[in-house]
Amino acid sequence: MKQKKKMREQVQRLASECGELPETISDLGKVRDAIQALSKCPALSRVQFHLPKWIGTWVTFEQDAESMSDAKQDELMNAACAKAKPGARAAEVGEIQEQTVEGIPVSNTASNPLIGSCPSCAGTEDDSFQSNHGRICWAPGASLSFSERSTNCGAGKKAILCVMDRADVRQIPGETL
Repeated sequence: MKQKKKMREQVQRLASECGELPETISDLGKVRDAIQALSKCPALSRVQFHLPKWIGTWVTFEQDAESMSDAKQDELMNAACAKAKPGARAAEVGEIQEQTVEGIPVSNTASNPLIGSCPSCAGTEDDSFQSNHGRICWAPGASLSFSERSTNCGAGKKAILCVMDRADVRQIPGETL
């Protein structure tokens, strides 16, 4: 008798749960449609990772922040990199100090201070420079980190860390983009 009662209770519970199933399936379909619509929105697609790679050799240029704006200095650094290896560009300050360039050393092994391109290139305010500030650089032997950077570079021979940009390095096997 007890088992019969338990069996009836279970059948009633299952019938109730199964009765709600069409609503659940309908709701899941709406969620799927919403996800597909959202995937078409800008900036909500899968994140891509572009990790630049150091060309492996130091390139130099003559910095003169008194007569050159940040834009002009960056232009000359990028031209020097492209001359050393077609398609190369100067690494940005942030890429250097955050170590987000494949193959770079942990410290400046060049014989000259290492300078990075903008953005985030502004150092100490200085009205004698065209852009009203010194540039961020790392002395020879200094760790390529935020804590060991200098903020008053403005003139003289500088090393450039030239990089090649690459396609998305995050590839999932079997995935089509």
